[in-house]
Amino acid sequence: ASAVGAGYTLLVASHCAGVLQWQSNVTLPDGSPYPYTVAQAAAWKNGKGDVVADYVASSRAAGIPFGFYLTWNYNYLFNKGNGAPPKPAAAPGQLNITEADYYTLMTATLARQDGATTEEVVAALCHDIGKLMSIPNHGAIAAEILKPYVSDDLYHTIKWHQDFQGKYYYEYLGKSGDARDRFRDEPWFATAENLVDRWDAPAFDPGFKADSLESFEADVIEVFSKPKRAM
Repeated sequence: ASAVGAGYTLLVASHCAGVLQWQSNVTLPDGSPYPYTVAQAAAWKNGKGDVVADYVASSRAAGIPFGFYLTWNYNYLFNKGNGAPPKPAAAPGQLNITEADYYTLMTATLARQDGATTEEVVAALCHDIGKLMSIPNHGAIAAEILKPYVSDDLYHTIKWHQDFQGKYYYEYLGKSGDARDRFRDEPWFATAENLVDRWDAPAFDPGFKADSLESFEADVIEVFSKPKRAM
């Protein structure tokens, strides 16, 4: 990339089954290895190489900005795709994970289980809604959607939650994992820490049983039917 004058690089891997770029100990329900990971790719350092770590190290050594392309269009393992509910019956090896097991529902469920207010639960449910339009700017988009209906603390929490989440992954993008520290004196800092560290970051557990989307309907209606400020 450096030889051709590239301004940045992007690691791209796309497959219907998800995990690809990193090692994984995930197994199929029958106990056999999950077949779509670097760990099973003997062509890369005899199946023991870490493509992501090598890519990051090489990019940093060359002084070239880098990034990753991740997509979830269809996941064969989870029997899920294109935003549609899974088929009634899973094929052999499929987990048939339903809508209730997906990420934002997990976040909202963790908030609910943690004793969060109704407003906080709805904010947790909607915190990533901006990704429908823009992933890099999704926090700001979601915050503006929620702004008429939530407190100032929650508005700023949603707007900047990506920098708080950066504690867990910014270093892999060549950014500081301490991005949240610039907000430490803000009155909403603790709220943002709760959203990210207690509800958002832990919400990637495929074995977690989230509450159904329908169970949040009354909460959503309560929050969105009572704007706090003019729109």
